[in-house]
Amino acid sequence: MRFQALILSLYEQHEPPAAIAPPPEPEPPSQELVLHQEAKSGWRAVPKKHERKPREPRAPKVKMPEPPPPPPAPVPQANIPSWASWRPNPLYHPQPRQAAAPAPPPGLFGPPSPPPR
Repeated sequence: MRFQALILSLYEQHEPPAAIAPPPEPEPPSQELVLHQEAKSGWRAVPKKHERKPREPRAPKVKMPEPPPPPPAPVPQANIPSWASWRPNPLYHPQPRQAAAPAPPPGLFGPPSPPPR
């Protein structure tokens, strides 16, 4: 009830809005101010294509003689060792690598704290 009374009191305080006058008639544009003309129709006349003259027959092309076949591939040498006969080089002795990074500190955020007494 209080809400309705508040709405009614606010409604009574305000005057109804005055009638709004219609907008004035727009003036016809003068010839000097016309920036664009009315667009032409989208349909256009398409000129008819002229008939082509028949082509004269061309002289046949002279084919070039075929090139000679390529020479045969060279035969691989028989003294090349295969992977099955591979032996390690006696002059090369690889050594295992030492760890480059130091060991991480214990615990997630450093050394653990001593236990309570």
